[in-house]
Amino acid sequence: MHGKIIDNRNKLREKNKELKTKKIQNKKELVTKIEKEKNEVIESFLKLNEIKKIYLFRMIDRIEIDKDKKTYIFFNSSQPLFNTKTGNGKNKNQV
Repeated sequence: MHGKIIDNRNKLREKNKELKTKKIQNKKELVTKIEKEKNEVIESFLKLNEIKKIYLFRMIDRIEIDKDKKTYIFFNSSQPLFNTKTGNGKNKNQV
């Protein structure tokens, strides 16, 4: 009886380990897919020859200029379109 419980516990631990590994892999695949879709949207946007001002006003949330005259553009989005590293090491949603 005791040996059977230990076997079941070991099987459950192994299954748990497999599920955690699968979860991590699925998350990486999802992030890759989302990044690919974002890049496609950005590429199609950049191919536009002329952008009307009204579209820019709708896209931009705010613009900040810091004391070193660095400009940061923040976009209206439920998720950041891109994260780039600024010169001071802080992550901001900017272009």
